[in-house]
Amino acid sequence: MSLDIYVGKCVRREANHTQHWILILAKPGEDKCTWYHVRGGHQVDPPEQYHLDIEDGKRLASRGIQQRIKVGSIKESDRNKVKAACQSVPLQRCQTHTVAVLAKLEAKGLVQAGIAAQFNTQVEPQKVAGSKSSSSKSGTVKSGGSMSSGTKASGSSRRS
Repeated sequence: MSLDIYVGKCVRREANHTQHWILILAKPGEDKCTWYHVRGGHQVDPPEQYHLDIEDGKRLASRGIQQRIKVGSIKESDRNKVKAACQSVPLQRCQTHTVAVLAKLEAKGLVQAGIAAQFNTQVEPQKVAGSKSSSSKSGTVKSGGSMSSGTKASGSSRRS
């Protein structure tokens, strides 16, 4: 049995917010999937610590996902390698975290080389909740420390 790996680009909640990105694992032909994504930071008001959410049983065809891009397929036995990659990357903005996870998956041979670089070119400049303009900081992934630590795995009951 295999699992497809997608990057999901979510519907913007507000025009002045950066787009939320999630990593998705799904069995081909099934609507239920697992979402891996970072929440928090300055994108929410009031700002909060970043945390990793791992949510099983989510809808692949969620109305909250504007675009879903397939980046590869893995053996189901490699599922924990994806989870480990997500948990090993320092917590940061969702877009840069997703790119860093893709780079780890590339290094493990789970996605095609060049995928992380392709998505890195699409990272948006950081925007702060309540601001009308973007920060002058680049949004691309750089090596270095994390902005916070810790992970949170949840089986969220929110509707998707």
